[in-house]
Amino acid sequence: MTRERIVLFDNTKALLILLVVMGHFVGYYTSFSTDMKIMFFLFIFFICPYLFLFQGYFQNQL
Repeated sequence: MTRERIVLFDNTKALLILLVVMGHFVGYYTSFSTDMKIMFFLFIFFICPYLFLFQGYFQNQL
């Protein structure tokens, strides 16, 4: 049973993973700058839940 991959979903998943990695990178610099602290909290509170929900959507579609 082969299914056709949806390119939009693959690209969205890659973008979300890249943003999570950037969020972890920014997390190291939160003690130096308040701008980095704000950016870190934006990553944590918005990007991570989207990635969690996006991955959960495909959990039963293996």
